[in-house]
Amino acid sequence: MTSLNWYDNCQPYDSTHGLLTHNPKTDGLSSALQRGTHDAFHQSLLSTLLDKGDIAVDVGANVGSYTVPMAKLVGSAGKVLAIEPDPLNFHLLRANLSKACVNNTTCLMVGASDKVENLPLYRHANNSGDSRTWGKYEPLTRAAETIPAITLDSVVPGVIKLLKIDVQGWEARVLRGAVETLSNDLAFILLEYWPYGLVSSGSSCEELFSLLTSFDIHVIDNRRRTFRKVLPYTNLFEPRTNYVLDLLCTRRSCG
Repeated sequence: MTSLNWYDNCQPYDSTHGLLTHNPKTDGLSSALQRGTHDAFHQSLLSTLLDKGDIAVDVGANVGSYTVPMAKLVGSAGKVLAIEPDPLNFHLLRANLSKACVNNTTCLMVGASDKVENLPLYRHANNSGDSRTWGKYEPLTRAAETIPAITLDSVVPGVIKLLKIDVQGWEARVLRGAVETLSNDLAFILLEYWPYGLVSSGSSCEELFSLLTSFDIHVIDNRRRTFRKVLPYTNLFEPRTNYVLDLLCTRRSCG
């Protein structure tokens, strides 16, 4: 059972969209939040991708560092669906949305996959941004609990403008459960690309990109605050390399 004593260490940090709560004892995500460097370019990019009245989906919402700005950008006429399976993160996600005074967001404490199923969730002891649904290489070092998982196609509220996915190597499984969503005029996907995680979870780089054939792929460079188009996709196929890239996928024009 999840212990809520974890929240005794939580404190606010100042984000672009107001004060959010996180746990400063977590080593990866929270230190970046404190420095104000967590996906800084992504945060500004959101404002160019979303307009009032849009619908956005955040898969792997964590404590809401994307969900909150999404909700503010789409406004009262828009909708946001946030999916976060970790009970600890989910508690803070709800708290941060409440602090932001937004009421256009539906939060689901489930995982996303290619079918309705129960999955193990392996939580990192010191990094709230590194919970995984696979534990092949380090099962004894992570606490695990069982979570329910659904498909995006079963819960997505209509035609969405932006889909953000950050699920530690489970991205292909999420996309396999979103076939209808992907074909239904979805304009943008923000995606974490981690070859090691993809392969470790039983997927592959090739499978991921086979699900994105209707999109142009751009690599985001947070440091330079820019992005570049990648052609061909195979330039990114290095499954034995433990690097992480952030990708912006834009629907390819029929013309």
